Amino acid sequence: MRDDRTQTTGFIMADQTRTISAKARKAIHVEELPEDILLKVSSLIKRILDND
Repeated sequence: MRDDRTQTTGFIMADQTRTISAKARKAIHVEELPEDILLKVSSLIKRILDND
């Protein structure tokens, strides 16, 4: 899903969820995710987890 409201590029692999230490990856906070995208991704992850 391409969205011009964000500066971050790439995609969310909702079916590849796992716990990864942000500190170990040296991740930095760049921006907030628009709420409608967050809700869509959260819904997809919930559907995936409910099917396991």
